[in-house]
Parts: sequence; structure tokens; C-alpha cells
Amino acid sequence: LLLNLPNNYSLRIFDISNFIKNNVSFLDMKTNNHVTVETYYRLFIPIVMKDYEKVLYLDSDICINYDITELFDIESNKMISATRDTMIGLIHKKNQEYSHIINNLQLQKPYDYVNAGVVLFHINNIDIKSYISKLSNIPQNLDLSYLDQDMLNLIFNSDVNIIDKRWNYEHGRLGIQSLNYLKDVDKVYKNEMLNSYNTPYIVHYTSFFKPWVYPYNKEAQIFWNFARYSPYYDDLIFKLQCNKIVPFMKPDWFKYYEYKIRSLIHSKKQKHYIKKFAKMHLLYKKLCIISNK
Repeated sequence: LLLNLPNNYSLRIFDISNFIKNNVSFLDMKTNNHVTVETYYRLFIPIVMKDYEKVLYLDSDICINYDITELFDIESNKMISATRDTMIGLIHKKNQEYSHIINNLQLQKPYDYVNAGVVLFHINNIDIKSYISKLSNIPQNLDLSYLDQDMLNLIFNSDVNIIDKRWNYEHGRLGIQSLNYLKDVDKVYKNEMLNSYNTPYIVHYTSFFKPWVYPYNKEAQIFWNFARYSPYYDDLIFKLQCNKIVPFMKPDWFKYYEYKIRSLIHSKKQKHYIKKFAKMHLLYKKLCIISNK
């Protein structure tokens, strides 16, 4: 990898384990099947990279369709620049997301709740001591449904620069669930979301249906166009064969159950749909195995 980097690029590896032990051991980094402890590392960027003017954080499940120097060149007197999360388009319906953002997190600017997958940190505008204090003061008993993303919003909500949604096209609601989402989205945010849907600059595969597992879903081809130039392309194809992914896949089954699971994030019914989803996925795998015999 180092040999393939252009002359004006450098790659440095930072072992963060000692940093966590010595600086943020107070932080309760909860995990689940979808979120590992590593997802919290973005929260440490202002501390670890305090000598930089700006730092652009990008999730690993993204594809870039546009020159991101335009994103990096954004100037602001705020502490971070980021896009609104797609759930903001639905909280007018006073659903589970509304309850979480308005009642549980009690954000000063609830309609500026951002997605943490693409974040430009304006390091020069962040007071490190104050930042660490805010991290340590997050209540341990607070229900953080979106874990590190909720933490990021609790810290920066009153000091965020909202940018064009095209810089973080969320594949879950705007791709997998686009028909339902765009029909129900609040008219205040509809153009913002539609622009992202029509011309995404960064495609963020936010749903469980990652393109390297489900290659026939919407926007999966964007990933595979990049993947074919990767040294891991053969490995990706091999894993697809092992998983028995076949052309007759019917993603509509999965779309429905994923929508239910995500929309009922604070409901007891969520467990019911998780079981349904698991049964459907098992049935699908059996069908794939039979079809390949």
C-alpha cells in the first residue's frame, strides 16, 4: 500500500490502546452486534490529532463519487461540519426517533442531529480541555440508541455546521427504503434528501445490506466498480460464492423487515421483527443452497 501512494500522501498507523487507557478510560463504550468498540475512535480525533487544523473522518462503508477536496476545503467557525441524519426527515411523525432525539437526548438543536459517518472536524475551533470534559460528563445511564453517534451529537449539537446532504447519502433510508422514506419525509427536508438521492457525492452504505454481501441492491454497483481495482477483488468474489449469493435474490423481503427493525428501535416489537428477519434470512440461504446443487 505504501508503494502505491502518491508522493504527496503519507500513511501513519496509530496504536490507540494506550491512549484509551491513559486518557479516556472513563468512557463507557457499549457495543452490540452491529457496533464494535472501534466505532468510538472517531470521538478521539480532536484529542489525538490536536495539532492539525482540520481532520476529515470517513466511515469505512462508503464510496466516494466526487472530489472530496471541496468537502475538506469547507471553512467554518463551528467545531464540526456534517450532514443531517435521514431520521430528521421523519421526526415530524413523532415516531421512535422523535422520542429519542427530543425527549431522551434533549438536544439544544434537535433538528441538527447529524450522521457520524462523514464528519469534518475543525480542530482549531475545539477547546481540548472542554471537549474531554464534555465526553466525561455524558451520563452513564443515558439511553444511547446510536451509541457513538449520539455522543457526537450530545457534544457538538450546538456548534455544528450543517452541509449538503450529498456529502453523506445514507443508503439505508435513501436507497433500500427510498420509496417509503421519500413519500413520508418532512417537506422542509425533502429537497435536501432528494438532491442526495439523485446526485450522491459520497454513498454511505448505512443499512445491514452491504454491497459486498448483497451485490444486487441499489447502489451496489458503485462499490463493485471500485472493488474490481482492489487487490481484494478475488477474495470478495470468493466470499460471495461461499455465501451462495445468486441472481434471483429478492431483496424486497429483507427491505420490509429491515425497515421494521430500524423504525421500531425503541419498541418491544423490534425483537419480533428481528426473529422474523433471521428466519427469512435462513430460508433464503437454504433456497440458495438448493439452487446451486
